[in-house]
Amino acid sequence: MSVTKALPSAAIALVCAIAAVHAHATRSAKPAATVAAPPPTPEVLGLKAGDKIAGWKVRALAGTPDTELRIDLERDAIRFAITVTPLGTRPENPPAQSQRHAIYYGHAQPAGTRVPDGAVRAITADIARRLDALP
Repeated sequence: MSVTKALPSAAIALVCAIAAVHAHATRSAKPAATVAAPPPTPEVLGLKAGDKIAGWKVRALAGTPDTELRIDLERDAIRFAITVTPLGTRPENPPAQSQRHAIYYGHAQPAGTRVPDGAVRAITADIARRLDALP
């Protein structure tokens, strides 16, 4: 066999060997541990009942310190809630998120009410900004 015919076979063998070593190294490497962020407290976000976010009044703040924070909002007789949880806590994809927290919204009242998209975007952006400012 000539050198020119053996060269492509050697190059293919080298590429396969590199790929095998890489596959083994990445398969046996343990994924980096992710530290779940705790749900924020109203105090840390600088929120209390009566405050306004994007023109919506904060009616109430509730939640369990180890799972979520719920922010109830109201304007013009329309009410809805924002829920903040650490990323990965709930199985569904969040409609908005910060670097470490998922932000959900819902529970619009009265029944059948639709919260304006612009309001949801403005409020979730404000909350995400507050969350990203946390240490």
